[in-house]
Amino acid sequence: MRNVGAKLPRRVLDVRNNHVRLHETTNTDQGTRYACLSHCWGIDSSATLRTTTFNLKAHRKEIPCSGLPRTFRDAVSFTRRLNVDFLWIDSLCIIQNDARDWQQQSANMAAIYKNGYITLAATSSYNAEGGCYTQKNGPPSHQVIGPPVAVLRYPDGTEGPIFVRRTFKHAQTSFPLLQRGWVFQERLLSPRILHFADEELIWECKQSVRCECGSTETKNGFSRISAYVEERETPFSNLEPLSKQNHALASWNLVVSDYAACSLTYQRDAFPALSGIAKVFAASLQDEYVAGLWKSTLVSQLLWYFRSINGETVTKVNTWRAPSWSWVSVNWRYKFLTLPVTKELAELKHVVCKASGDDPTGELQTAYLTLRTRVIPATLGHVLNGGLSSYHLYLGNELVFPRKSIPRFYSLDDAETGYFDLSDHRLANDITSLGVVVAQVASWSGIRTIYIRGHVPDEVRFYLLLARDIKDNRHWVRIGLMVVTAYNRNVSLCYCANQNSMTSEQKAKEFEERKHEISSHPIFDLFDEAEAQDITIW
Repeated sequence: MRNVGAKLPRRVLDVRNNHVRLHETTNTDQGTRYACLSHCWGIDSSATLRTTTFNLKAHRKEIPCSGLPRTFRDAVSFTRRLNVDFLWIDSLCIIQNDARDWQQQSANMAAIYKNGYITLAATSSYNAEGGCYTQKNGPPSHQVIGPPVAVLRYPDGTEGPIFVRRTFKHAQTSFPLLQRGWVFQERLLSPRILHFADEELIWECKQSVRCECGSTETKNGFSRISAYVEERETPFSNLEPLSKQNHALASWNLVVSDYAACSLTYQRDAFPALSGIAKVFAASLQDEYVAGLWKSTLVSQLLWYFRSINGETVTKVNTWRAPSWSWVSVNWRYKFLTLPVTKELAELKHVVCKASGDDPTGELQTAYLTLRTRVIPATLGHVLNGGLSSYHLYLGNELVFPRKSIPRFYSLDDAETGYFDLSDHRLANDITSLGVVVAQVASWSGIRTIYIRGHVPDEVRFYLLLARDIKDNRHWVRIGLMVVTAYNRNVSLCYCANQNSMTSEQKAKEFEERKHEISSHPIFDLFDEAEAQDITIW
């Protein structure tokens, strides 16, 4: 059966005639259905059967079924049962020791999964030998255990026993495959997926998620790309949009947050494993993708941060893979968040983002940007107290800000008008001698129902903390964020609470009437008096 318009990958496995062989696609193959396999390679990925330049010729003739790992054999069998002629498996359809071929095929990953008829997911297997039809230790959950808990007696005299069984787990964290970074885009891009999930099958497509046991928890445990483009509540959903792209960018942030919760075997795969989704968003946004961010709103997107979930600390990447202003520059497994912005206070003058290969959304060779904004020199004080390391930030002789983890929501005490957060992995003992500056980036302002200890934050400004690069002191790198808040201390809690019943016109009028009561923060005046300058960040 042909699927008009579908384009086969460069290579697929031909599973017809009870044989398996690597097939180089031709024009006559186009429009033919094919399935994809999504699987874990395992900790020892070298043990996974793969195509290389050494066995390519042999694989074109035939790949003996006896030599296929269990997961591959199960996928071949199921593909045949679906009457589908071709199957795509990454380790066999990409020449693994050919860097050029790997770059070309990984760049085409979005099309491969989007055009596939179905994706078969070995969701419960840790490696290629785990198989699709897995069974965990212990008796099957669907197996009847023990005597019936009750017996129903019907009017006609017949009886019906009632048994109970253990419930199935449907959380993504219960399945090894769903923890993998590469698999994230495979799920989001595939038109339909069949998960082999222990003792049941789970169906996942753009319209629905269904499991054999009929659990209502399945939809909550599994999420698809449609969830990212629907209206979803975010911590700052009541803010005015910065642009028409605000909703799409919020969706991208949700994608990044879920992606950052996954793991990668190789650090260099951070961009390639997301490249397919990036291409989809690039077409939707009509924007340029730059190191995991988007050019048209790059200034506001610089205010990203990771919130630790279980007390972990962000660790450094062993080899360079992204500029310091990109979230890809750090290792994750944390909650990805961005600070809210209603006004950009910096101007993007120039950005350079060069890929190391042909894929503009793939691995990077170099990247940097230049901002025109107000910059003030600072001093980062390092104190050791009882073996504990702490930092304070000094601007001038009087403005001192404590270090504090950036919260998910505004939860500052009214006595705290400023704080900063540092990326520990970028700090070194001699970093202060190389110079530290604070660069103004953006602000949040406006009357809202957000209040802190009885006071309304009139304006919040966000800054980047920059330091000279240890390896090259000509370059500035991001080492953290700083947040400063100015409060309107004359507005009562009662006024805040009543805002929900006020129209936007009433709020604007009230705000204008009380505008004279608002006083700015000293650091705002300090930056307002500073000269704007160009600063390049790597």
